[in-house]
Amino acid sequence: MQSKLAALVRSGADGVAQARELCAAMTSPLVMPLDLTGADLRGADLNRLNLRDVDLTGADLRGADLFLANLTGADLTGANLTGADLTAAELGNAVLDDANLTDADLNSANLDGASFHSSDLSGATLSYASMALTTFNRCEFKGAILLDTNFLCTDLDSDLSEAVIDFRSTTLGGPACQQGYLR
Repeated sequence: MQSKLAALVRSGADGVAQARELCAAMTSPLVMPLDLTGADLRGADLNRLNLRDVDLTGADLRGADLFLANLTGADLTGANLTGADLTAAELGNAVLDDANLTDADLNSANLDGASFHSSDLSGATLSYASMALTTFNRCEFKGAILLDTNFLCTDLDSDLSEAVIDFRSTTLGGPACQQGYLR
């Protein structure tokens, strides 16, 4: 079943629609995550899909609609998410190392526990996002917008000097925070 769903999603818009119908008709949830490594999903309508634990390593998701998508635990290492709509997406514990999120919309996204190493978030909007216990190591934030954002225990080992941040409405630190820091 996993390989059939992966093939449908990889085939484009009609395949995604068929995969949605197939998943809706299933009586039991998927047991194993889909392997969409290197998939070309440019502009794909993936909103509200459950993509939990999916392997999207190196996938091309430029301009994809991932509004309210569940990407909890997904591997997006090296994925291209330029201009993708990830508004209110669930990305808790996802791996986005070396990912390109230039101009991506991550407003109200849940990024709690996610990993971003050497990722490009230039021009991305992350307002109202939750980033508790998230790691941003050597990431680019040039022109990124972070307003009313939760940085509780977040490791921000990145240059934020060219990002737009309003610290008056931003959550930093916390009583249980031992390793979160802002550089």
